[in-house]
Amino acid sequence: MSTLIQNWIVETFVATTILMLIVLVLRSAVAERFGARAAYLLWLAPALRMIMPPLPQSWFNNEGLAAQGQALKDAAVVLTNPSAVPLMSAASAGGIDWLMLLGIVWLGGAALFFARHMLAYHRFLTLVLASSRRIDDANRITLVASPAIRSPIALGVFGRQIIVPDDFTTRFDATEQRLALAHEMTHHRRGDLPVNLAALVVLALHWFNPLAHIAHRAFRLDQEAACDAIVLHGASVGERHAYGSALFKAAIGPVPIAICAMGATTTLKARLRYIIAHAERPERIMTGAVLALAVIGGGLVLTASTSFASDTTANAADDIKSTAQTVTVQANLDAKEARDEARQAKVEAEQALVEAELEAQTAIREAEAEVECPKEARRRQIVSSNDGDSQVVIITCDGRITTLTNATTRAEIGKARAQITAMRVLAGDQRTAALKSLDAALARMRSRGFTLQ
Repeated sequence: MSTLIQNWIVETFVATTILMLIVLVLRSAVAERFGARAAYLLWLAPALRMIMPPLPQSWFNNEGLAAQGQALKDAAVVLTNPSAVPLMSAASAGGIDWLMLLGIVWLGGAALFFARHMLAYHRFLTLVLASSRRIDDANRITLVASPAIRSPIALGVFGRQIIVPDDFTTRFDATEQRLALAHEMTHHRRGDLPVNLAALVVLALHWFNPLAHIAHRAFRLDQEAACDAIVLHGASVGERHAYGSALFKAAIGPVPIAICAMGATTTLKARLRYIIAHAERPERIMTGAVLALAVIGGGLVLTASTSFASDTTANAADDIKSTAQTVTVQANLDAKEARDEARQAKVEAEQALVEAELEAQTAIREAEAEVECPKEARRRQIVSSNDGDSQVVIITCDGRITTLTNATTRAEIGKARAQITAMRVLAGDQRTAALKSLDAALARMRSRGFTLQ
């Protein structure tokens, strides 16, 4: 994962948390003055910030905006740059990539959280539909009755359904039935089911963030309150009373967070309070929407990531990575050179051992030669070499003549050197001259391409 992506992820999570907190602070006041729909609209700010890419630095000319954006970037650098945190640097030196490990834990936790809630949704859907019966189809929405529930609920992202209790027509009067079905139809018309699925994804990515869980519960309450406000827009006092009665009759316990249940007990009390105290005024609906959009736009601008800052951090990280690669390559070269030197030392040691053995054998031959040759015959020993023909001629004390012409093996060379060295009767300068002649002959052999085995 590149540093640019790491910085964007960290900045995004910091920014969305800040926006969630802002919405939690503003939502009640906005709902009281401008209606539940305006309060619900505020949740677009953290949702859009989750998918907003970095913006060009040229868009941020105001110093105040740049300073506020820099705070997010500093947080990202601290959390993603190992050199900025001594503990991380020390651990990285030990071979542990903490950023990679944290990324795996984060994504693994998000996947498990999402899978758990989707499994709960599937089990609930299976239970509800196991003994259900179809009642009607209207506007591509299937109406189904099931004995497994007590509250009307809206289900399905693609195959849209409204599930009502099996005793819906007997437990709810005609007005309550109409308003309850209108509530669930409104959820489908506004696309609240896909929105809930997207919200579940956002919550899964924030599974470690307590504020995100609080924000999600407030978001669902505002969603239901906004749906209530739409259904009751222009309703009479009697209809409002019937709607409140339907909410009481539909009260049920916790349900999967991916569905829309009219009478969920977790939001019932707050929704009734909204219905009584926060009735929307038509003249303020548009004002509330404009205000909400202004808050959303301002929040996105204030918390936006910038490509310039991210690129700067990425370039610095790339420089560090390049330096580390250079050091690694040099270390590998030094290690290879050390291995080569060790191999060369081993070869030289083996050669020294062979030469020592040869010298020992030569010493033995020298001792034997001094014993075997009579003193009077020593004066007849002659050694000569012909450099031009690469030829070595040896006349021993007993009159034998040995000629080595174009010696090409280590054994032949060793034999010639041993024989010359063994002749103790030679004067020192004669022996030295003979050995030099032999060395010159061997050097000439090599220059002519002979390979000495």
